Amino acid sequence: RADLEDIEAMAPYVDIWCPNRSGFLLKDDDPRMEVMKREGDRLWTYECLHHAKHRPPLHYYRGLAWLSALRGCTGFGFWSYCTHRDNPWFYPENALHDYLLVYPGDGVVTSRRWE
Repeated sequence: RADLEDIEAMAPYVDIWCPNRSGFLLKDDDPRMEVMKREGDRLWTYECLHHAKHRPPLHYYRGLAWLSALRGCTGFGFWSYCTHRDNPWFYPENALHDYLLVYPGDGVVTSRRWE
């Protein structure tokens, strides 16, 4: 993980920061976040935890939006929106489908994580 000295060394070369939520946003006084806010044009964050499909939508999905706003981020994202190798309707046990916010079909098929 990048320490404060690493972040300060990278700052002149970074326009858009996108640290992982688990490593940066969970502490409300992380000095690395202050450097990112001060030195970058934008500050986004993202999350990618295993078994994402089974996490509570309020905590994992909506909570990231609230936490991002609280910490001064200008945006957030997730590891995947609708990426899959196999058809999730025929191979639902594939762990890669844990990250789908929507499913392929005749148009977008939303999940409880998206709604």
